[in-house]
Amino acid sequence: MSRLNLPNLLTLSRLVMAPVLAATVMAETLTGDIASLVLLLIAGITDLLDGYLARKYGQATDFEKVVDPLADSFLFLALFYGFVATGWMPLWVYLIFLGREGFMHLFLRPYFLLRGVALGAKWTGKVKAALQNAVGYAVLLAMAATRLWPEWPEPTRRGLRDAAGWALLAVAALSLASLWPYVAELWRREPPRNTESGG
Repeated sequence: MSRLNLPNLLTLSRLVMAPVLAATVMAETLTGDIASLVLLLIAGITDLLDGYLARKYGQATDFEKVVDPLADSFLFLALFYGFVATGWMPLWVYLIFLGREGFMHLFLRPYFLLRGVALGAKWTGKVKAALQNAVGYAVLLAMAATRLWPEWPEPTRRGLRDAAGWALLAVAALSLASLWPYVAELWRREPPRNTESGG
């Protein structure tokens, strides 16, 4: 196994942050909302730094290619679980994310690893991660706003929750679509067998 370097440690730090992030979201306090925003910001910085440092110092490894997207998935699944627990995200939308990440990390990546290929992130996966970040920040800010201004009428609060649900559903749909390049690569490597019988 490759020796752990700074980029690898930054990647692993996001795995540690994931349960903490879920806990701060589910605290349902203004302090928890602020802590969640700070944690998500720090996680985003580590995500940028680990790739940059690995490229700059020639420390890119197969470990990084595998664990980096796994750490991102755990982080956002933890965040979104917090949204479900606090009523800001429908459970069925969360299940879309869970199914997508499960298919990627329990089937696709192991499949390629067994064939000696460490499947790196593709541009669609990076777009998905950027959208998850943006919507995650937006929902956390909306949660904090409802606590900062408790006098807001119920229709306004309900409207914010509905908007959050629709935004998260859109990201879930795009997350599913982002699988296509990976599935296409699988298709190229394992073309379907010709099932037509000979004469």
